[in-house]
Amino acid sequence: MDQDRVYKRICTSLRIHAFRHNGYLSARDFRTLKLPATPEALEDVLLQLQAERKVSVYERDNGEMIYDFLPFLEESVEESVLDMATRFQLAQIYLYRKMWSHAITELRVTRTNPKFQKESLYLLGTCFEEKGAWEKAVEYYERVLASDYFYRDALERLAKLTEQKNQKTKISTAATVTSVQQTFHPRLQERYEIVRELGRGGAGIVYQAIDLKLKRDVALKVLYQQANRNPVDSEQYLREARLAAQLDHPNIIEIYDVDPEAQCIAMEFVNGGTLRDLLTHYKRLAVPQARTILLQLCRALQSAHEAGVLHRDIKPANIFITQKHIIKLGDFGIAFMNNLEQQAFTQLSVQIGTLPYMSPEQVRGEVLSAASDLYSVGIVLYEMLTGSPPFLQGDIAYHHLYSAPEAPGISPSIDAIVLRCLEKDPAKRFQTVKDLLQTLQAQEKDEQARLSKYRELLKIAIIDKELSPNEYLVLKIKRQALQLTEAEARKIEQELGLNLPW
Repeated sequence: MDQDRVYKRICTSLRIHAFRHNGYLSARDFRTLKLPATPEALEDVLLQLQAERKVSVYERDNGEMIYDFLPFLEESVEESVLDMATRFQLAQIYLYRKMWSHAITELRVTRTNPKFQKESLYLLGTCFEEKGAWEKAVEYYERVLASDYFYRDALERLAKLTEQKNQKTKISTAATVTSVQQTFHPRLQERYEIVRELGRGGAGIVYQAIDLKLKRDVALKVLYQQANRNPVDSEQYLREARLAAQLDHPNIIEIYDVDPEAQCIAMEFVNGGTLRDLLTHYKRLAVPQARTILLQLCRALQSAHEAGVLHRDIKPANIFITQKHIIKLGDFGIAFMNNLEQQAFTQLSVQIGTLPYMSPEQVRGEVLSAASDLYSVGIVLYEMLTGSPPFLQGDIAYHHLYSAPEAPGISPSIDAIVLRCLEKDPAKRFQTVKDLLQTLQAQEKDEQARLSKYRELLKIAIIDKELSPNEYLVLKIKRQALQLTEAEARKIEQELGLNLPW
């Protein structure tokens, strides 16, 4: 038997067994499954599949080697797209691995086959339920029940979802998301499965959707139909994608696809929340947490500025936070190239942006610069530290132009950074994000040195079990000289088990 036929026979056998074991086979399985190959031939095939990135290998805690055949199985489905049984098997593997979006992609196909229709509809309901898309889950459970009222536990699941919805809020019918999708451009209906609405902005609606071609969750921004009929609005809308697509940085929302005809942008879906959500829940943040967010925000903004892109709408709602606590700057909807003629944008700059976070020059409709974005960064930092932007009452535009903000009252060094960002004159602010980053890093280094020095002073002081009033006074003066905040000093004192009578 020639080598090619042996390779195909082994691959066919591996494919059959991998489908039966959710895509995983162990070294022990190869010995017990009686594969039609010698150990040497099997090893050659496995090495070739690994080299072609069709199989990956990892080691369990007990030392057992596990072979993951998922890419190999996905390729076999692509080669036989009309084989519904194989596609249904692949969907079940995705379900086992909790790859809900991948499973939905396959189940949308297998539901068209009478043999797999009811189970596919039922499993689609469970997938959307797992993703928190209750309306979509209800839709599919109702479709199952329409053909078989007693199918599995579909009725119980539907009743449970209905009760949860009624307890949380008065929910519209499950047809809402479906009817929305039916109003989309045909190309959108073919490419994306809408999961739920995430939010609405000035230009369009953002949905969580599943890219059926690439099998992944995306945030799909679709332009309002009114704006669709206005070429000027459409051009402004698509500018977001053209600018942001140029930016490649881990702290910037990635743009996947732009469809000018369908008037939509598919971008990275952040399964977490926003800084606005965080501030709504906690009101204000501790200095270390605020600094961590600020550093990542600055790195994103530095990348954008170095590419010649100004953001112009930096605010907590546009700062996304992943479940792994990574900051992602998004919504470049009113951004523009800094090296382009700005006159066309100047006329709009009073009308765009978010007033509590706008720089004085943006309020005036003047030419903007990197310092304009840094003013907005200063507002965000101020809000993280104090719980509110500096100007939120009265004539906010007037305050941006003429009112001096109160210091946050955190520490002299932190207050100085915030107030420099909020200078009325752009020339007095940090001129580049790099300048701000260097200042932040130097300030953090100095802060750590002061904390360490105070810790050492306390360690020396507690050698004597009792301090005299004069010794307490000297320690208090040294603490004040180190410019520590009350919280910083108390934390170190508690670490050392001290309760000093300040």
